[in-house]
This record gives sequence, structure tokens and C-alpha cells, in this order.
Amino acid sequence: MTRIFGFFVALAMVSLAPNFAHAFCVYNKTDVAQEVDQSTGGKSMRMFSKNIAPGDSNCCNWHDSSCNSNGKRDSQLTFVTSSSPSYIHNNVFCGTAPTLTRIQKAFGANPSKVWGMEAGGWANIVPATGSRPASGYSGTIYTVQAFNADGQSTGTFNCVQ
Repeated sequence: MTRIFGFFVALAMVSLAPNFAHAFCVYNKTDVAQEVDQSTGGKSMRMFSKNIAPGDSNCCNWHDSSCNSNGKRDSQLTFVTSSSPSYIHNNVFCGTAPTLTRIQKAFGANPSKVWGMEAGGWANIVPATGSRPASGYSGTIYTVQAFNADGQSTGTFNCVQ
């Protein structure tokens, strides 16, 4: 009887394991450092801001209000990413520019490109498929692949120069 109970406890723990994931992470799978700065979803001046070395990653607990002010695993967060140092690829930026309001347009705002993921998810920054472009090339250099905590893809964002 004890063995059967132990089996069910172990089974329950394994099936609930995804719910114990407590961090969003950004994985840099490129050959240059990536500057990743959170732009929405956290407390200003304390949001996620990291220079991630090639092959490295950095995470923030989604319960941490500085990274996730809503405190929910599926809260939507946005990020600005550029290759660092940016002169290597003539300022490579990832994502899409947000829609400007009439007032922002009137004042000539030039928003950074952003990409998003859920607070309990993760993102991979990977080289774009195909050959690496030569210096001065204008096109997709990297891709950000975003996933939710359950491992489902939530978006793919091109990084272009």
C-alpha cells in the first residue's frame, strides 16, 4: 500500500512540475553578446536589464515585482534587444516598432523595436537560418523565439539591421 501511495505522490509531483517553474529566462545562442532590456511589465528603473554573453542566459523570477508587476505567470512583458557592442552589426534590433499615438507622432517619437513573452516563459536568441551576412548587410541577422511556461511558441521576432 505504501509503495502505491509513493508512486501516486511521485506521479503528481512530475505532472505538476511545469507549475513550479519560477523564472523567465533569455538564452543567447549567438556568437555575440546581446543587450536585453525589459520595456514593459515591470517596475520602471528596476526592470530586467542584462548584457548576456554568447552561449549564456539570464533569468528573473516571475514572482519578482521588479520584472513582473502583475505577478502572474502569463503576464505579457516586452523587451528591447540589440547586439552588444552594437557596432559589430551596425545596430541590430529585434522585434517590431509599437504603434504610435497621435501625440507621439506629433512630437516625432522614434520608438525602439520590441518583442514579447509571458512572465513564466523563456526566449532563445538564435542566428537566423542561412549564411551569416557580411558587414553592412541589411536584413535578418538573429531571431528571437519566445515560449510560454508550457513550452508553446508564442512568437518569433526578427532581429534586423
